[in-house]
Amino acid sequence: MDGEVKSSSPTSLVDNISKTVSEIEELLQRARNFVNGSLDDFMDKKVGCLGGLIGIYHNFYIRLCVKTRAETERLWEQLYRYPSVQSAVEDLWEVEEEWDTFLKDVDRQLRGDKAGADLSVGSMGPVHLPLADARTGRSVTLQEYLGSQCLVLVLLRHFA
Repeated sequence: MDGEVKSSSPTSLVDNISKTVSEIEELLQRARNFVNGSLDDFMDKKVGCLGGLIGIYHNFYIRLCVKTRAETERLWEQLYRYPSVQSAVEDLWEVEEEWDTFLKDVDRQLRGDKAGADLSVGSMGPVHLPLADARTGRSVTLQEYLGSQCLVLVLLRHFA
């Protein structure tokens, strides 16, 4: 593709965007239902469902014969004069905003009453935070590692 954007009909583009929006809405609703059932259960067992968004966008790009979001945007920019394309693109933006809001809400729920308790330089960190030792699988706290001579700490937040 290398910057080249395939041409598409407005109807085809709208159909593909609408299919993608519908798939994202279904995935988002499923994730919301999981969270409403039990946030802990969602985080322990079902958070991997969020990875389905990757497949949705992969299929979207394949249907449009593009490889990147930039190519996708160039494609719809070529056809944006059509009201149906404008509406479909706005629907996509709205569902993407809903997705972002959902993730922010889950984040807030996970942080609980600690929301807004961001650290600043020199303040005491969350030393009693439970961690998993990658070598042993043993549950440890950050405090247990802080006394070490040499410490390389990698904190990962992984949803898949």
